[in-house]
Amino acid sequence: MRYSAAGSDELITQGGGLLPPPENVKGNAMKNSLPPRAEQNLAAQIRVASGLKSQVKTTEQHSVPFVTLSRQYGCEAVPLAESLARQLDVAESLEKGSWQVYGRKLIEDMADQQYSYDQLMSALDSKARGAIEEFVSTLVGQISDLKLLHRLVHTMRATATLGRCIIVGRGGAIVTRDMPGGIHVRLVASEEFRIRGLVERHGWGRDRAQLELKEQEGYRAAFIQKYLHRDPNDPELYDLVLNSERLSRDELTEQVLAVFRSRRK
Repeated sequence: MRYSAAGSDELITQGGGLLPPPENVKGNAMKNSLPPRAEQNLAAQIRVASGLKSQVKTTEQHSVPFVTLSRQYGCEAVPLAESLARQLDVAESLEKGSWQVYGRKLIEDMADQQYSYDQLMSALDSKARGAIEEFVSTLVGQISDLKLLHRLVHTMRATATLGRCIIVGRGGAIVTRDMPGGIHVRLVASEEFRIRGLVERHGWGRDRAQLELKEQEGYRAAFIQKYLHRDPNDPELYDLVLNSERLSRDELTEQVLAVFRSRRK
């Protein structure tokens, strides 16, 4: 697991000032029940974004980099994301922990907790917040009763706007497809390879692993098609489609780094 270089007791506002820790906030937001990993990721990401933004002239057009990592069920994505984050820190000569990894659970936690959700949104300027609102209303405006889905989309786009993050799963490539600076990656492998991996990692029998694979693939595809209106298996959504059965983790990492380096020239 990767932890950020920044502490979790302070957050940085858009203008660079420090916010009080959660316990100093009145009302229902007095306690932020986010896990420490989510608090630290968010604080570090805002800190890095604020610091780097101050180094860029306001007249320059500058898109911050981010990565989305999608996968067929049974392919391991988080270990690759963590390896990639370390190498991206090195590639940009940044402090260790500057690039942050956001898995499904962290994204959901950040969307669900009002205090951290508010801090994430307040780190953006009004133009960025307006662009997110417009995208959400266009994409999922017809399902306004799904408040959590709206907040998930807000959270992913806000996180990508701050940049230097790797968003794992949750339709990240679809949600951020129109945003500059993104590299969208899809991991694939044969069904047999993915079943063997599930058996090894979870200790399941082969029959259960096969059933879980079929059910999860069906659920994920149906959810994304219903609410985000795209097929997650469409290769046109991604900049890279990589076979995790044929490539080692180091080779996968290097493929993404090659695209990153090429775009940052």
